[in-house]
Amino acid sequence: MNPQLTQLSGLRFQIDYPHFSFENQYLDEKTIVWKLFNGPSMTGIAAGEEVTEQATVINLAVNQFLVSWVEESGLGVTQHLNFSSGQIHSLIRDDKNIIAETGKLTILN
Repeated sequence: MNPQLTQLSGLRFQIDYPHFSFENQYLDEKTIVWKLFNGPSMTGIAAGEEVTEQATVINLAVNQFLVSWVEESGLGVTQHLNFSSGQIHSLIRDDKNIIAETGKLTILN
């Protein structure tokens, strides 16, 4: 990947973790639409179902972002997106448990 991103607005990309995959689309700098298309859901969302979240997005550097939101279920998600390396690091908080995931980013548009 060799983009020069300083914002996520309008971007659509795929996230592949070892056991599940998502498609994310940023409608603007705070609105993310995501859908699970492979693997188990931690919140009961069916594969292909779209979910809209309001996120806090921080541009750390060109191609690097810190994104965080809390889902309706109370599940908390924080992601470090690095489009230069094509990697994502996520922390998912469910009640008192924190799950760390590392995956691959693929820009779709």
